[in-house]
Amino acid sequence: MRAMLLVAAVVLALTALPSAAAGVSWSPAHELAPVGDLGCLASCDLDGDGDVDVTALTSPTPFEYWNIGSAHVPSWQLDETQFGELFQCDPTGRNCDFGDLDADGDQDLVFGCWDGDLHTYWNIGTPQSPAWEIDPVMFEGTLVSYQPSPRLGDLDADGDLDLLVAADYALAEVRYFENTGDATLPEWTDRGALDGVTFASSSDRTIALGDLDGDGDLDAVGACWRNVISCWENVGTPRSFQFIENPSMVAGVDQTDQYGVPQLDLGDFDGDGDPDLLIYGSDGNYLYLNDGTTPVARTTWGAIKGLYH
Repeated sequence: MRAMLLVAAVVLALTALPSAAAGVSWSPAHELAPVGDLGCLASCDLDGDGDVDVTALTSPTPFEYWNIGSAHVPSWQLDETQFGELFQCDPTGRNCDFGDLDADGDQDLVFGCWDGDLHTYWNIGTPQSPAWEIDPVMFEGTLVSYQPSPRLGDLDADGDLDLLVAADYALAEVRYFENTGDATLPEWTDRGALDGVTFASSSDRTIALGDLDGDGDLDAVGACWRNVISCWENVGTPRSFQFIENPSMVAGVDQTDQYGVPQLDLGDFDGDGDPDLLIYGSDGNYLYLNDGTTPVARTTWGAIKGLYH
């Protein structure tokens, strides 16, 4: 019994620290990125064909970049008609993310406006052919802050999507809204600042979620005005997150100020099962392939962490 307790204590101590390199390495593949304005970007498989598409909610015209290549080698087709006159707010500060908020198998849309409002559009189409309908009440009265950037992810492994919002708060923090509803009808409970995640600047911030190191929980990558790309490793478990900044997890990503006011997102652009990093900068688009990890398996360190928490 004493030996078992000692092993558990060692595991807990180790998981409270960022790993040296977290098994993550990046290869530049900028030639595979879409060409054009990717301001306020989000990536997901919007047409259900098994590869990642890219949405850019730019002003004045939002774009969709359909991936007409393959899950392993993307090729892009520009579509300016997908969203039409969907958005009814100042477009300059739009940021967005996709997720299946009602468990019907297609991707719904959450986006923020310059003035601080959040909005939801249900996908009333199909997984192969999206169509949009506004929900006027989901975020009614939830004014988060100037120019909010929302991101969806199941942070507590309860089967529904939670919400992070990076915005121009007085403090350089990220707000965590737990989904206390369920997978078919979300309800948002404001849990305040996300522990362990702060930016060097409170201006022009964006954040993305993905399992970068293949340990089964969601890590975070973010950027802000003329600052380096930052990464926060989740050293907790899928059910109990704990974020610690770990610069080694973005080693190899160009850290100059060429991005200006960067937008970024994580998505599997080469079909190898782990999230890659797409960045929109002031002088172009950048894609870094994550070639250091594989998806979590039951025998990995991530599963061991789960057993001891």
